[in-house]
Amino acid sequence: IAIFDDNKNIRDSIKMLLQTEPSFEVVGSFSNVFDCVDDVIECRPDIVLMDIQMPNLDGIEATKIIRQSSDENVKNILVVAFTADASVDNHRELLKIGFDHCMTKPFNPETLFSFLKRNYKAA
Repeated sequence: IAIFDDNKNIRDSIKMLLQTEPSFEVVGSFSNVFDCVDDVIECRPDIVLMDIQMPNLDGIEATKIIRQSSDENVKNILVVAFTADASVDNHRELLKIGFDHCMTKPFNPETLFSFLKRNYKAA
């Protein structure tokens, strides 16, 4: 699992939470998405947890870049949007853009675990 979020506290909290489940492995934690494709190629996660609102280049643009990658493993990786906007319309739009799933922040840890258990290493 790779985590992209500009907030170090959020990245660290997610990482600590995920480390409580022995079957999950956090292979990368990144504060920006400028090199997202290179970061994904380097750490080879099964799932990317992507914050939507980040300075400069946001999670939406980063996901578009991932989806346009010439590397099929990168292009087809499962990307989860983390967003503060809980509206159904926003989630629909994110799915159209190329995200595989959306979670509203703050997220319920049990919901995140349930999703990850269903999709981890199945991606």
